[in-house]
Amino acid sequence: MPTIQCKELAKVLEGLTKGHYWPVYLLFGQEYLTNRAVDALLDVLLTEEQRAFNLVVIDGDRENVADTVHFLNSFPLLTGSKVVLVKNTRVFHSRITAKDLLSEARSYYQKGSLSEALKSLQRMCASVRLGAEETGVGFLLEMDDVQWEAAFGLQRTSEDAAMIKRLVEHGLDQGMSRSIAEVSDDILDAALDRGFAGKNVLVLSANVVDRRKRLFKLLEKVGLVVDCSVGEGDSKKAKDQKQELIVQQLREQLLEAGKKLSPDAHKRFLEYAGVDLRQIGSELEKLITYVGDRKIIELGDVEAVVCSSREEAVYEVMDTLANRDFGRSCLVLEKLWDQGFFPLAVLKVIGDEVRRLLWAKGRFHQGRVTYNQFQREMHKQLDDADKEVIGQMAPYGIFKLIEYADNFTEDELVFALGRVLDTDIALKTGAPDPKGELVDLLADICLESHGKQKLPF
Repeated sequence: MPTIQCKELAKVLEGLTKGHYWPVYLLFGQEYLTNRAVDALLDVLLTEEQRAFNLVVIDGDRENVADTVHFLNSFPLLTGSKVVLVKNTRVFHSRITAKDLLSEARSYYQKGSLSEALKSLQRMCASVRLGAEETGVGFLLEMDDVQWEAAFGLQRTSEDAAMIKRLVEHGLDQGMSRSIAEVSDDILDAALDRGFAGKNVLVLSANVVDRRKRLFKLLEKVGLVVDCSVGEGDSKKAKDQKQELIVQQLREQLLEAGKKLSPDAHKRFLEYAGVDLRQIGSELEKLITYVGDRKIIELGDVEAVVCSSREEAVYEVMDTLANRDFGRSCLVLEKLWDQGFFPLAVLKVIGDEVRRLLWAKGRFHQGRVTYNQFQREMHKQLDDADKEVIGQMAPYGIFKLIEYADNFTEDELVFALGRVLDTDIALKTGAPDPKGELVDLLADICLESHGKQKLPF
């Protein structure tokens, strides 16, 4: 059957309930949409009771095609079909997908998901068959620009080099130096020709695929391929497609919950919830829970739930930064970005927090004190010059600020302030990737970059 779009899947699933099924399904594209589509498919293929016994789930990073075929050639414990799901399969990776895998790594990195970003790079290495010994983090560190371009057909920017260096450090710290082995599609190719035992079904999900591969073309003939891709970039077509998906998701989620958004609430929700499909789903779920039995979600509900989340995100970025939590800082940055904060506005939040931490570090040298001690002895010492830095901050907030300052040395905070100024100049002079500039700033503040010996690249 020809490849169908994600929005066409619901109609196809109606046919599955009548007993029409394919032995293999491939669902690929945008991660959130793909996962939703896979869940919808599994709901049709298996009952809740069957899931416990007839569903085999395989992580694509540990994928062994021979094992997958073995599962497909054995009969299920309960009557019905056995379903083997390979999540994020790599059988469709090739040199062609290297560009997409690198983009995937950048996206995870900007969200603070360092382990996932590193996995994307390791998958990229495995996809061009560099050899298992060359797909660990050590090899990524040792590759120069010439080797990189020869292997992947891509130029490596200075931003990519800095990202890889950070990911290598993270991988070594977390014990993620193991390689991701190559996968061969030949065994699966032959198994599809022979057929599976009984009515067993193979479900493959993937973020990126090379449509030119013979296996992909074979699946289009003998199975069902569902394209869940979303246009990237700022083109009108990409924006229109994203908007259509957002509206579709709202409609489906509200219909499932038996709720409706009033026109004013609908408009304000889209203004504040952002454009990330996962974020939109999460915020809408909060709203649905908030209104309880009411069928109509009003403007006041959106302002009480979603708009307050926007304000909370500002305070959260300050908290995560002060705790040197790079991963959470990036997640909050992503939330602010999706909610439409301008880069310079986000930078101001970060810069103000660094200045307050530097003030606390220089103003108080007594070490750890209790809150009662602070109120009794230290709070009274604050003068007008101090209040120019901390504003109308409550006493407990100032006390916490002093505690947070202990997470940094004075040199680190001076370095961080210098990086804030560098980023300010970059943003005001037309940096091509404003979000990347902010992620790099958070990394330099949270990951103790100051004074670290630079690794060779």
